[in-house]
Amino acid sequence: ANRRVVSWGLNGNGQLGDNTSTNHLRPMPVTTTGALAGKTVVAIAAGGSHSLALCSDGAVAAWGWNYFGQIGDKTTTNRLVPVAVNTAPGSALYGRVVVAIAAGGNHSLALCSDGTVVAWGRNTSGQLGDDSTSQRSVPVAVNAAFGSALHGKTVVAISGGGGHSMALCAD
Repeated sequence: ANRRVVSWGLNGNGQLGDNTSTNHLRPMPVTTTGALAGKTVVAIAAGGSHSLALCSDGAVAAWGWNYFGQIGDKTTTNRLVPVAVNTAPGSALYGRVVVAIAAGGNHSLALCSDGTVVAWGRNTSGQLGDDSTSQRSVPVAVNAAFGSALHGKTVVAISGGGGHSMALCAD
C-alpha cells in the first residue's frame, strides 16, 4: 500500500506504462490496472525501451518495446501498460517466486527465491545465458548445470547491461 510507480521522459514505445506513447517532461503515474491491479510494487527496473516491476507477491509485470520478447508475455507485441510476465507451464518462472529483477538493453532478468536466475528477450550475444543466441519471449533458465560458473551456486543479486548480464553469488 502507498507505493506508486511513476515515470517520465521518452515514451515512443510505451516504456512509461501510462497507456500512451507520448513523451512526458514531468513524472506521470504508471497504469495500475491489469497486471498491477491490487499489487504492491517493491522494485522497478528500466531497460533500453522497456520497464519491469516486481510485486510483493513475487509476480513480475513488464511494459514497453517488445521486439525481442523482453516483456516476457509470449509475444513480441509492444505494451503501453503493464502486463504479467509469463509464469505458465513451459516458463522457467512456473512455480517460482521472484525476489529481484533487472533490465538490460533489450532483455530482462529475474532472481528467484531459490537462488536461480531466469532471463528473456534479446539474446544475440548470449546475454540470456541459456547456451543459445535465440531470442526468447518466454522466460528461460540461465544455465547452472555442470560446467557453468553458476553450478552449485546461490545467486544473491543480478544486473543487466546493454548486451550482457551479471550475477553475484553468495560465496
